[in-house]
Amino acid sequence: MPGGRGAGRGQGRGRGGQRKMFFLQSCLLVLLHREPGYGYSLMDGLGEFGFQPDQMDISIIYRALHNLEAEGLVSDSWDD
Repeated sequence: MPGGRGAGRGQGRGRGGQRKMFFLQSCLLVLLHREPGYGYSLMDGLGEFGFQPDQMDISIIYRALHNLEAEGLVSDSWDD
């Protein structure tokens, strides 16, 4: 059903995707609170939260980091 609820299946689409992205961003904040990191090191650390890093696309991590930066919650080292 076009435009119906639950039609999106990708990361960040639909309500389920939004919850997953929120959870991912929360996990990234926990990891960054412990120590500074970058995309691939953070992806490896996500295993403790139930993610399967070997099955993740790094672009999802960078999208989540970009969202956190846009909200003023993180900054990259170039901004310091």
